[in-house]
Amino acid sequence: MTKELKYNLCASGTLKSIVYCCSTSKPCPIRDRALSLLGIPPEKFEAIKNNHKIEDPNLCFGNLAFCCALSKKCKFRDSVLKRLGWDEKKYLEYKKEILKDFMKLNPDPEIWNRRVVDGYKGILRDRYGNKYEVLLFGSLELGFIQLLEWKKIESGVKK
Repeated sequence: MTKELKYNLCASGTLKSIVYCCSTSKPCPIRDRALSLLGIPPEKFEAIKNNHKIEDPNLCFGNLAFCCALSKKCKFRDSVLKRLGWDEKKYLEYKKEILKDFMKLNPDPEIWNRRVVDGYKGILRDRYGNKYEVLLFGSLELGFIQLLEWKKIESGVKK
């Protein structure tokens, strides 16, 4: 499960990455869609996170339970982990405990491997006929796509 908890939900993590999501006091269509897919009401999400609360005023929402995945750099989270004497393994164990509580609300093992945000590969042409191999990131369902990488593979007609 450690490998499965590598990324934030908004960075193409599976629904298991809900353990890294922000408080519902911050608007987020990705987290909200994940909660909807899982059938978890926002109030229950907050309650579970607060049941695992480790407070520090320097953290987002003042609670380590709302902190991001280790793949995202955060000096505030890291300073709290250092103060607690926690290494990467201990932090992931903490997040797994939170995940166990979420999984009690939806025991369907298949749903937890779904993603809200994903990567897409494809070929695009511009209006001049240039052809590009592209890597996109986003959610068609939520209506956003971001271009991450592109490489020109064929030149079009110059005008």
